[in-house]
Amino acid sequence: MRTKLTLTVVFVAILGNCLLADAVEPAVPIKAQPFSLNRVRLRPARDDKASVVVMYGPLVLAGELGREGMPDSDCNGNNVAHADNKAPLVPVLVGASQDPSAWLKRDPGEPLRFRTVGVVKPKDVSLIPLANLHHQRYTV
Repeated sequence: MRTKLTLTVVFVAILGNCLLADAVEPAVPIKAQPFSLNRVRLRPARDDKASVVVMYGPLVLAGELGREGMPDSDCNGNNVAHADNKAPLVPVLVGASQDPSAWLKRDPGEPLRFRTVGVVKPKDVSLIPLANLHHQRYTV
């Protein structure tokens, strides 16, 4: 049985008995999608409207800052291992255009890796999805 629903909410609860072969096939009209899936864009940060977040479709991109100065293991029960670590300089976008395609280039070998070009001080950084960043320092 097919039922057509018109929704204006983000989450939908499906109640009832489901069988193994049952399927839910959502259809979202193109005009209802709030972003382009293949476009890098800037959004105001939720906690600081003077700052921006770099996004690729629905993914938040984060700058990789590396492991320099971090202990060999970042898995420990307390922060003693990190007590003497100095925080690295956090990169800052300087004079960047509001159009990220002017200063952000995609890495041809990795589809979800981008590189800033000439707009980040003290040095350009690689940006990857925040969810893919592990065991290193980062900035959003």
